[in-house]
This record gives sequence, structure tokens and C-alpha cells, in this order.
Amino acid sequence: MQKLRRSLFSPGDRVLVAVSGGPDSLSLLHALSHEREALELAALEAAHLDHGLRGGESAAEAAWVAAWCRERGIPCHLGKADTAAIAKSHQCSIQEAARLVRYDFLDSTAAKVASHWIATAHNQDDQAETVLLNILRGTGLDGLRGIPVTRGLYIRPLLDTSRSEIEAYCLRHGLEPRRDPSNFQTDHYTRNRVRLELLPQLAREYNPAVSSALVRLSEIARRDADYLHLQAERALLDTTRSSQLGKLSLNTAALISLHPALLRHVLRAAVSQVREKTQGITYHSIETLCRLVSERAEVKSDFAIQGLFPRPACHILFTSESVVLTRETVPEIVLQTPWQLAAAPVPQSGEYTARVDAERVDRQTLYVRTWQHGDKIAPLGLGGHHKKLSDIFANAKVPRTQRGSVPIVGDKNGLIWVAGHSLSDRAKVTELTTQTLFLAVTRREEIV
Repeated sequence: MQKLRRSLFSPGDRVLVAVSGGPDSLSLLHALSHEREALELAALEAAHLDHGLRGGESAAEAAWVAAWCRERGIPCHLGKADTAAIAKSHQCSIQEAARLVRYDFLDSTAAKVASHWIATAHNQDDQAETVLLNILRGTGLDGLRGIPVTRGLYIRPLLDTSRSEIEAYCLRHGLEPRRDPSNFQTDHYTRNRVRLELLPQLAREYNPAVSSALVRLSEIARRDADYLHLQAERALLDTTRSSQLGKLSLNTAALISLHPALLRHVLRAAVSQVREKTQGITYHSIETLCRLVSERAEVKSDFAIQGLFPRPACHILFTSESVVLTRETVPEIVLQTPWQLAAAPVPQSGEYTARVDAERVDRQTLYVRTWQHGDKIAPLGLGGHHKKLSDIFANAKVPRTQRGSVPIVGDKNGLIWVAGHSLSDRAKVTELTTQTLFLAVTRREEIV
């Protein structure tokens, strides 16, 4: 394939290709298979996930992909997921649930076979659709970047190749891909409506080269965003008065002097650094923070604000000289908490007990408290995906009046155990566990 990004690969790479069986992924796997020796790849393997959404039809596709790979001597790893159940438990759309289970499957498969890269078949048309979708959602500069060529282990060798070129490649090489009928349904899938209705209309009535224009926009945005991020990193260093884990003090006067466009990126970077994650940082939260910084010169007294960001929350203190951002701390056991927690390497007695992997929890920061709004845990059986405690309680038919009395155990890394209901997947005891820790929760009034 002429536009295959060969520069993404190095001699000795082990590559796992995500294969649905459609034209894009099949042509990518075929092209890499033919160029494996030229690229000096140490291993080329395929991964196919049956999302469990189309019954026997999707099962037949999985069998077809496995047979296609077997005929060509390509190891193929198959997986199956109950996407509908995941969507229900996570209270998200089928598409979002499918994305979650797909990436979880690909990540775990890549780890199992020690792949250097996970190659997906996103193409130039996918890029145009993504940029247009992001525009419709009201994106900023980062969203205009669209799909990155690389992100972590993931690479997109066909991002410069159009869908028509891929179809031509399939015809030229006699490939007969499977086509998912859900890709042509517009009732429930916004991306399909953009692909099948909006983009064709824009091409007919406004700009025949609209897809190329959107791809060009993404390339310009990527360069501009990269430059702004670089400048923001430098400006963040210049405006930092002091820095430590979970806390950052910035110079107020230096922040006020920044251009508004740069200020947004600096504050976003600062919040990300303190919270150690970008999820939950919204346009509204950053705009509010920018406004408060800009108005700082007119406000003489110190003030603080909370609630701009979800957990881990970021407490922000404004003083005459500094803007201090502090990551939320692990809640301490207070007298009002009706529970006491004991943790030891030997079995404990209590109203609730659990056994966990001692090496997967931080014993120094263990705590017990009651339910707080927004609490989530990654329970056993969900592959590390989180679930709201409110959903766990609802599924277990725990009355709302009783949910506030359920003991919740956690450490600095998050929740570990919802006593009587759910244990965190990260804390479970497995065959690899070398040291266990026994947890026991007892009502305070029962302690002599």
C-alpha cells in the first residue's frame, strides 16, 4: 500500500493488528504481512473482538477472521465481550461501551504477546469525520487535531490513506472483507450519520473537497497545538513558585501577564499536574479559572474555590501573590464515621471482613468512611472498568436511606472495598499473590 506509514516501524518490532474483518483492517493486515520481511518485523499477529451485539453473525465473523489469518500463518487472538451489559452497568452508550471493551481487549492481548505496537486501521476519511464531529461538539484546538498518528502503544499506519484507496487495494489483491451492517445504520449512530449524510451533503452543496479540507485543518491544528503546549510547559515553569506532589503554587502576577490563549493552556497543564489526570477538565472549568485569575488584581482579600473539577478534586486558593492548587487529600477517619478499620496479615474478626493482596494496596493510607456522592470502584469482573457505587447499591436493592451507612474502604489510589457488596479488582487475591492482608470493619460503638 503506497501510503502505508512505514516510518512507524523499526526492525525487530512486534506488531499486533486490530482486525474487524472489514476493508480497512483487512487491507492493513494484508499489507503488513506482505511487507513483514522488508520492515524486519519480529512478529505480526492479529486480534479480533466479538462485541456480542449481533449474535451468530458476529460469531461467524470472528471464525472467518481466524480462518483468514490461519491460511496465511498469522497468529490470531479472539475475544468476546457482552457489550450491552457493559453499557448498562456503566450507564453509557453502546458505542462507548464497545470502545471500552475493545481497548481493554487490545491492551491485554498486547501485554500477553509482548507487542511493541497495536496497529489500528483508522484512515483519512475517519480523520475527517472525527474532526467534523468534534467541531459539532464545540471542541477547542486539541479536538481539531483529530486522531493522532501515535498514542501510547497505538499506531495508525493508514491515516494518510483514503477509504477509496483502501477499497481499490482490496479489489487489486482479491480481498473479500466482511462488512458490518451496523456501519450503515443512521438511527442510533451519530458517526454514521456524519459519514453517510452530513459529509456527502457538504460535498454536494458546499465544498466537493470538504474531507480534504477537514484533514488539512487537523494538520494545521496539530502543529499549532503542539507549539502552544510547548510554550505552556515553559510558561508553567516560569510561573511556578513552588512545586511538590499534589500541590503547585503559581505566581499571580506572572499568570495575569500571560496572553489569554496561553493562560488557558498553562492552567490546564497545572490542574492536570496536580490531579494527575486530564479527565473531568472541561471548557467551563478552565474558563472559570481563567476569569478568576484575570480578576485577581481587583480582589484584595484571599479566597478559595472548590468544585470546579471532579475527583480527584483540586482545591484552589487565591492570595495576593499566589494561586495555590492542591490535590484533594485522602479522607481521614473522623469521629463521626461509625466504623473502625483493622488491617493485619492474619485473619481478623469484624462485622465485615475481606482478604486482599497486600502488595496492591497502600497500607499507610488505608481509611474507612461512608458513601460520598460520585464514588466509583473498579469491581471484580469488569476488567478494571469503574462502576458508580450508586449503581451497585441500586442493583443490590439497597434502600437510599441505608446507603449512607455502608462502610467504604480505600487508600490513596482509590476505593478498595464496599463492605458487603464489592471488592476492587486491583486488590483481589490471585495465584500471583505472595502476601495477603486481612481487613475487618467494626462499628465504633462495639469497640471496648
